[in-house]
Amino acid sequence: MLGNQYGKTHGMYKSITYSSWRSMIHRCTNVKGRQYPDYGGRGITVHEDWRKFENFLADMGERPSRDYSLDRIDNDGNYEPSNCRWATRSEQQKNKRPARLREKCKRGHVFAETGVYVNKNGGRQCKVCAKARARARA
Repeated sequence: MLGNQYGKTHGMYKSITYSSWRSMIHRCTNVKGRQYPDYGGRGITVHEDWRKFENFLADMGERPSRDYSLDRIDNDGNYEPSNCRWATRSEQQKNKRPARLREKCKRGHVFAETGVYVNKNGGRQCKVCAKARARARA
């Protein structure tokens, strides 16, 4: 793995900055990783120079604290100097991809065919399932 190759030369092997760098590499390159479909699987890549930790550190500087994490300014863009910053959780919440709406309810009814109720919390509810629940209560 890339992380083991560089961990001994810079003395930052246990730092939060190194951990962020290693996670970035993992998300974009490890096809077996849980987050790969949302990163490498979407074509998100790591800048060639950043595959070496020292270059990443020179461009980004140290992670300010545990309250910050690596953020891509353009969520469809790559991990590269012009598209990355250290951001707080609240900054990242304002900068995320819109959630993809489910196409089916939990019981497998296709929303487009059955119709949808929107509940007071903004969630979607299948009309077929809602009617079945109402009949069961009656």
